Amino acid sequence: MKELKRRYIYEIKDWRGNIYIGKRTYNNPYTDKYMGGGIKINYAMKLYGKENFQKTILCDGYFTRKQIADLEIFYIQLYRDKWNTYYNISKGGEGTGDAWIGRKHSEKSKQKMSETRKNKKIGIGNKNVKGKKLFPNGRIFSEETKRKMSEAKKGKPGNNLGLIHSEETKQKISKNRKGKGKEFLSIEHKQKISESCKGRKPSYSTKGRKWFTNGEKDIMRFECPEGYRPGKSSKPWNKK
Repeated sequence: MKELKRRYIYEIKDWRGNIYIGKRTYNNPYTDKYMGGGIKINYAMKLYGKENFQKTILCDGYFTRKQIADLEIFYIQLYRDKWNTYYNISKGGEGTGDAWIGRKHSEKSKQKMSETRKNKKIGIGNKNVKGKKLFPNGRIFSEETKRKMSEAKKGKPGNNLGLIHSEETKQKISKNRKGKGKEFLSIEHKQKISESCKGRKPSYSTKGRKWFTNGEKDIMRFECPEGYRPGKSSKPWNKK
């Protein structure tokens, strides 16, 4: 079943009586401040000011994209027969993805699109291809660009800062890690972690702090709290 959304047909009229008919997808048409996307109507509003144009809702309801496109064509033709739809360049039905409803590419167009896509690498997620990191859009960043991106992010909080996992997510993470010991990390991975940590100064948040546990919960403090003892509790992924 095609998706139904709240869509509406609107009229924009200038002080001379010239009209523009358009369609729009919005939850509440009567609070929507959108004033049309046509080339001529936008130019006119920039030239004369939006205060000289009045918007009126003609039709409001739940429609598919095809239905609202047909309604726009109907209203443009209706108003064109009775009044001056000066600002509508076409018969309607186009825009916001509706332009290709019911249309098909010609064989010549298909051939041209096929030729332009040949020999282009397409990234899948963040998988590495021949040692180079590809992003979803298939773009490969140069080393200089990567360096600039790295410099721009330094000192800024990570994307997950302040993120609180739901209990369901916590359970999934816990279940996924159960039974996985140190062998979960490859030797090469461990070496990389070791090399990256060499010569690194401890951050303010961990400097001088030690681990303490009450058997259930591990915390880092400068001094041992009441009910805790030095060390960390035995986690499933630390067991041999």
